[in-house]
Amino acid sequence: MKEQSLEWKPIAYIRSDFPTKFGIPRQSGLVDTTAEIVFEPYCRQQEVIRGIEEYTHLWLIWGFSEMAGSTWSPTVRPPRLGGNKRMGVFATRSPFRPNPVGLSCVRLKKVELRKSEGPVLIVEGADLMNGTPIYDIKPYLAHIDAHPEAKGGFADEVKEYGLNVHIPERYLDEVPKEKQKALKQILMQDPRPAYQQDEKRVYGMEFAGMEVKFRVVDGTAYVCGIKKAEMEQINDQGEKAMKFIVAKNEHVDRMCEITGQAKRQLKGLGLDQWQKGYPSREVWLDDVKKGCTYLAVEEGEILGIFAFQTTPDVSYYEIDGKWLTDGEYASMHRVCVADESKGKGVAGKMFSYGFEMAEKSGFKAVRIDTHPGNLPMQRALEKAGFVRCGKIKLAEGPEAGDERIAFEKIL
Repeated sequence: MKEQSLEWKPIAYIRSDFPTKFGIPRQSGLVDTTAEIVFEPYCRQQEVIRGIEEYTHLWLIWGFSEMAGSTWSPTVRPPRLGGNKRMGVFATRSPFRPNPVGLSCVRLKKVELRKSEGPVLIVEGADLMNGTPIYDIKPYLAHIDAHPEAKGGFADEVKEYGLNVHIPERYLDEVPKEKQKALKQILMQDPRPAYQQDEKRVYGMEFAGMEVKFRVVDGTAYVCGIKKAEMEQINDQGEKAMKFIVAKNEHVDRMCEITGQAKRQLKGLGLDQWQKGYPSREVWLDDVKKGCTYLAVEEGEILGIFAFQTTPDVSYYEIDGKWLTDGEYASMHRVCVADESKGKGVAGKMFSYGFEMAEKSGFKAVRIDTHPGNLPMQRALEKAGFVRCGKIKLAEGPEAGDERIAFEKIL
């Protein structure tokens, strides 16, 4: 039988309270979070969900979009085993798989018919990051899908898995009442990486538009701060001057305008960087769906843009040189500043915000790359504390095969 490859395209995307992977429940059904399944335009006919309200639960088949381009290994280290013991990839639910496809069972709460988006499914218990593509939806059939006698392998052995949670009233008052139970459940699941057990460390995660800071001491998660999930910079006069927000569809026109400015500047420098149709409007729209692009904003004006990636970058697998670290890292891409905002330190503040997000997610380094001839960017990177590590070649997109200078910043 000949080898065949399937070409799937998403039927929908999910809107959830998790803009990054840190804090996402390790399995579906563990946390009572509410999410929305928004269908792609070609699937927005009301007929596609006819009869779906007769079911209480659904199977979602979805893609680990943040794992695109990642390599897989025959064995992995399940977090439930402390990150020390290896198991076969097909004996786990690790995202690092030959085909990065996930399966989740969610409870269907209701169906809403919206003028602009068609039928939207409101579900509970999803373990998906905001913007995750969904490839198929199937009804859960208890008489077929439920097997109470089934054995759960190593998961049965470590079934008791949770923390006590302490949230001071002054912080709990900052959380909408409908989100308080879910926040407590997330912290009970211990969202920290399995290899990080430092009781002195303060961790941070974004949930439902909030930035939650906590420490774990003697089996208890102590919340030590909750605020709106946007970072505000303070100017020399102590006034609020800049904040960072997650890009949305209404920002894409301005993002394309700033990108066009950057492309013209690079062309003026005689560089071929960003001269092959990248980044395009489609790239920004895809970023918006994934929730991975951030905007520097001041008094309602967008000053700069950058994408923040928390999964391994396929372009960084091989380097003519040596990275400063060998562990997990975050990376920043598509960094650009509006012409009228250059010279005001916007890029440096974006780098600082990227460093802060990386640290909150448990990373110890941030990587980035730029064109060998882009001296202004190289100077900006070195000013921000990045160290030149060598040369890499881009592995994807219109610029695949082009050489770039690779930098890394240890946090």
